[in-house]
Amino acid sequence: MNATFRAGIAIAGLVAVVLHSPPLTPQAAGYNQLVAEAQADLKAGNTAQALTESQKAIAMVPSQWQAYVVAGGALQVEQQYDKAIDDFTKALEYAPEARKDAVRGLLEKCVKAQDAAQTTPAQTPAAQPASESTVTQAEVVLWKTIQNSTNPSDFQAYLRQYPNGAFAALAQNSLAKLQAAAATSQNTNKANSMLKEAQLDNQQGKYSEADQLMSQATEMMPDAALLWIELSRAQEGEKKLPAAATSLQKAIEVDAAAKVPKMDVEAAAQNRLGEVLVMMGKIAESQAAYESAVKDDPKNAAVYYGNEAIMMNRVGNIDATVAAANQAIAANPSNPIPYYLKGQALISGATIGKAGKIVAPPGCAEAYEKYLELAPNGPFAVQVKAILTSIQ
Repeated sequence: MNATFRAGIAIAGLVAVVLHSPPLTPQAAGYNQLVAEAQADLKAGNTAQALTESQKAIAMVPSQWQAYVVAGGALQVEQQYDKAIDDFTKALEYAPEARKDAVRGLLEKCVKAQDAAQTTPAQTPAAQPASESTVTQAEVVLWKTIQNSTNPSDFQAYLRQYPNGAFAALAQNSLAKLQAAAATSQNTNKANSMLKEAQLDNQQGKYSEADQLMSQATEMMPDAALLWIELSRAQEGEKKLPAAATSLQKAIEVDAAAKVPKMDVEAAAQNRLGEVLVMMGKIAESQAAYESAVKDDPKNAAVYYGNEAIMMNRVGNIDATVAAANQAIAANPSNPIPYYLKGQALISGATIGKAGKIVAPPGCAEAYEKYLELAPNGPFAVQVKAILTSIQ
């Protein structure tokens, strides 16, 4: 039995171990059969036939890994190391996680065999000890196969084998980034779950529970604007208005600092901030917040001005209500509510005429009439009709 045949049997044995478990996954008719035949031929020493059959299987399903393993084994037996390394590298690329270590072992053995074949006694002094600081081709090939990996285990495997390797610093850096990304992903999933729970608590009036959840979530992910907005809802429900305003300002701040700011999120925060500031009696600051919401999300200007008119009406600020209502009307003339709010604000300045009739300020009757035109059966229609009847 010659050396080449003995090497072929050894390589075939390694290939068989790698392919033994789990069973081949049928990706196309005939693929499994070709791989099995190629593996049998490799074991029998028919490397040319094994290579032909495995290459047919690769052509049939290029994204499956097993045929690359057999082809690499056949090429290694024939001492076509560069091609064998290419096939083992492809196998490593497509192999499932459970098989990557085994495939990597084949690749490394192939590289070492190539190194041995290319090394002469004159090139390797007998007294020269092996050194981890020496960069071997095996290490270079391994690094090339994993350097763009998104799997932390690839870099962990490299560092176990080459703790002081030429690429150890790069591997540690890549590993740290992937582990940080995994931790961020885990925190994101947990924060999203807490957000959903807090939203339900706020809807049910469980503001204290929502506050506790979102306080924990914002501590875990302080750069997530939506968490700060939901925290503000809970704080507003608890009548903690200064805290709610602070949370909303934090939401705006962290979103503005993001790589890709979400202007609709900032607009939503500004809209809620306007509401909170009105309740705190800070009218000018509230108006500025609503203007910022419109600037951030101009397509929804009517909504923000409409909300501003509602809030100003609630606190009885006539001038601010009329101003916001006029802006809401300009943004969307077909919405009846701003006309009603304008009429309500103006009617508060009405006087009594000589005949006992109400003398409404200019624009009041017109606003009410427009409301009825747009919403003749609206929720305030009866009230508006009564007011118009009493107006002189």
